Amino acid sequence: MASIKDSLPTDWTQTSPSTYERSMDSMDFFYHAMAGAGQGRPEKDHWLFTAAIRIDTDRPGLVDDVKAAWIALRYKFPGFSSVIKDGRWIYRVADKAELASWLEESFHVHDTEKTTRQLYPFETNAIKRGVLRVLPRTQEIVLQCPHAHMDGIGSLIFFNNLLNYLVAPLPAAEPAFGTEGANLVPPSSITTRVQPCTSGQKDAWDAIFHNFLASFPTVRLNTENKGAPAGRTTNVWLTFDPADTGRIVARARELGVTVTSVLQAAVSLSARQHGQVSNKTHATMAIYNARPYIDSTEFPHERLVNCNTFGMPAVYPLVPESFVETAKKAGEVLQSFKKGGLLVAATPLFATGMVAALSAPVPENMPVAADLQLSSLGVVDKHMRSLYRHEGPQARADVAVRDFWLSLDLLGPGVAAEAWTFNEKLSIELVYNEAYHQEESMVSLLRFIHEQLTKGLNLDLKFDAREPGNEE
Repeated sequence: MASIKDSLPTDWTQTSPSTYERSMDSMDFFYHAMAGAGQGRPEKDHWLFTAAIRIDTDRPGLVDDVKAAWIALRYKFPGFSSVIKDGRWIYRVADKAELASWLEESFHVHDTEKTTRQLYPFETNAIKRGVLRVLPRTQEIVLQCPHAHMDGIGSLIFFNNLLNYLVAPLPAAEPAFGTEGANLVPPSSITTRVQPCTSGQKDAWDAIFHNFLASFPTVRLNTENKGAPAGRTTNVWLTFDPADTGRIVARARELGVTVTSVLQAAVSLSARQHGQVSNKTHATMAIYNARPYIDSTEFPHERLVNCNTFGMPAVYPLVPESFVETAKKAGEVLQSFKKGGLLVAATPLFATGMVAALSAPVPENMPVAADLQLSSLGVVDKHMRSLYRHEGPQARADVAVRDFWLSLDLLGPGVAAEAWTFNEKLSIELVYNEAYHQEESMVSLLRFIHEQLTKGLNLDLKFDAREPGNEE
């Protein structure tokens, strides 16, 4: 008779008194496969996820307080402490021995005056589950894990819980470890109720994917050291003050487009400039937050710290002589995938199709695919406040959140353009690998993006580019 492990379901299942397991769903497969897609660095994970906050709080025991919060959140969000092994997720219930070894593995204190951006990507052993880092001198907290475990909004939900814990009265009792398996959240294929494609949806997907593959070679960045092993990942970023951010949002509204569409136009046209190519389309991936498709009465969104994303292969038309037209066309592409339930239904096809395409041998005459991939997180303040205060007796010191950033460890020539708005300031960050791009080249790319926004929206926007060590 077959055991439960021989036909493991996609939802979490208790397979022993101390173990819960589940099989990977399609997006798990996608992110797990991408982790192994690095160039010449098998000891590291491609797309390793990092999110960080800088806080301001008056408390001498910051490290101990954050450690206690990390333990409490292991109980509330146990999925962070699961691992993927042999094609399945495994969570071990936290008895005393497991809790001790997990803390040694996952909680790190960096007693230095350097900032998180200067220390990033933290050259440690490969990370296979959630890790928390505390920098007491700069009052920064860093969360890292494989991308299959978490996405950007999931990190904000996590930080919101951690910050609420820091200001609330100390709990009267320790978490009841041994019962935390009940808090494991199913994957997005279950929470979004992904159903098999209809014949019409399959035809639509086939047309989209064929168009995507036929668009290569596509817009690409100028790069160097082609074929070399990946080096260190780092970033540079552009910040718009509240006044300029407000003008960008207002102008997008006047034009009838979203800020994401505006950013996509700026990114695509800037990549075209940087790579000095003449393409009239940009083939890349469009990433969507899956949470709007999840019934919050069944799966409360405040529990969805795990990775909840959809993706589609997108081909954005470029109109070099018209920024506004390019932004409108980007919006049309992004909206088109949502029609008829295609975005949800095509998830398994996206995962397997993209992994196969990215794993296929590259023709000898094909240029290096140094893509500029946009990921727009939206307004951070919707998920994480800038001030945490607990009203009532035994409340602890307030916590103000001064800064937030996120990144992916990129082990190839591609560049990630991460965008978010926090404290009314829009940030556009370029994440890149130093083996293939120099800082001055990436700052030039930021200038192109700034120029596209300034001229394309007909706005006088200040240019404020930063690099690690120059955060303020």
